Amino acid sequence: MVYDNCRKKVIDFLLTQKAADLPVDEFDLTWLKNYWKWMKSVELPGNKTGHADSYVSKHSQIIKNVLTWAKLNKHTDRNPQFRKP
Repeated sequence: MVYDNCRKKVIDFLLTQKAADLPVDEFDLTWLKNYWKWMKSVELPGNKTGHADSYVSKHSQIIKNVLTWAKLNKHTDRNPQFRKP
């Protein structure tokens, strides 16, 4: 559930940046900082703006872990969505 929420937020962010096809290797510190800014400014239900620092920090850690895992397992040099069975 936590990973799914994070995935949805990252996809929303990339869509707003018109970078939905951004390669994993290019998601660097600059992109993460922009994601942080976006998370702090996104409109939330109840006329609220921006997520709490702890929520954004948790998402940042999840992104880092997933990217590290993908690189270690060599999933960054191909698109797993289009793998042949």
